[in-house]
Amino acid sequence: MPAMKRSVTVSVGGLAKRTLAGDSGGDEEHAAKRAERAIRAYLGGKEEGRAGWEVPGFAGREPAERVDLSLSLDEELWAAVEVEAAAQGVTVDQLVAHAVLYYAAEIDAGEITQRILERLDDEG
Repeated sequence: MPAMKRSVTVSVGGLAKRTLAGDSGGDEEHAAKRAERAIRAYLGGKEEGRAGWEVPGFAGREPAERVDLSLSLDEELWAAVEVEAAAQGVTVDQLVAHAVLYYAAEIDAGEITQRILERLDDEG
């Protein structure tokens, strides 16, 4: 039996929304799928203790631009978002926005690492 889905709308800053859109030209479905991957990766990394994992204190400031993002998440995943947001003392919107930016930074770091390794191979 497939997991029950919950439709939710979160409000994120423009940077988070543009990060999700990537090269898709603003495709909402693409952004929603990337948001779900970001949330799963973020929550899955809790125990790793990496720098920047927790939502920073400045995340409570209102961004200049707010954009609604419609998501369809498994009930279990949404519950985990709510629990983690409460544990960190932030809103679910703030947690989702941070998860998106954290995920993007992790991807970027991996790409940078790969480029460094390729250059070392070329020099070797």
